[in-house]
Amino acid sequence: LLKGAVIKMEEALNLGLVDRVVPVEGFSESVKDYALEMAQWPLPSLRAIKRAVYQGLRSDLRGHLDYISSQLGLLSETEEHREAVKKILERK
Repeated sequence: LLKGAVIKMEEALNLGLVDRVVPVEGFSESVKDYALEMAQWPLPSLRAIKRAVYQGLRSDLRGHLDYISSQLGLLSETEEHREAVKKILERK
């Protein structure tokens, strides 16, 4: 990526750089579906993800890992987390 090399979609998928590839014809519908899916995610988690991405740009690895750890601790105390764990345990 730093070299500006072109990466084919199969390689991007294999490397984990993208989690899906959609054809041009279905792109708008795919984006809409993904946005609707994200809208169902817990807002505290979405906020934490966004903050973590920006914080990671301004931090060294140790600092970023400490930040992520602190955020996971905070998120694990939310009602959303308790409900998610409850659902997982009910499936077992």
